[in-house]
Amino acid sequence: MKITKRQLRRIIREEKNRLLTEGPVIGFEWDRSGLAMEMHVDGQKVASFMRHREVEELIQQLQDLLAGPMRTSP
Repeated sequence: MKITKRQLRRIIREEKNRLLTEGPVIGFEWDRSGLAMEMHVDGQKVASFMRHREVEELIQQLQDLLAGPMRTSP
């Protein structure tokens, strides 16, 4: 089955919108000891930051992302 350019564009647009609206849930919280900050994606721990410098770098990266072009929903 062949797909036209128009159909391909529509599929890409729909998938992009789906990803923007149904993206992963990302959260941060301090661990039980209070000495490390943990990053969770969709409820799974993916990273742990134990140094103050690491946390500051993460905050700066997030601020840079937020300062960029904003995503909008359809």
